[in-house]
Amino acid sequence: MTKYLVNYHLPSGDKESIIVIAYNVFHAEKLAKEKLKEIGKVNITSVSSINS
Repeated sequence: MTKYLVNYHLPSGDKESIIVIAYNVFHAEKLAKEKLKEIGKVNITSVSSINS
């Protein structure tokens, strides 16, 4: 499992990021969408792996 930094824009236009632990980039995006579902519609702008 790898740590991924997921950058996204909130509906208000603010830029935010979260860290998820996933198998690959696609899994990281899916996990981020699940975590951010309660915020509402967010626009994920990038997903990148980070070294721990």
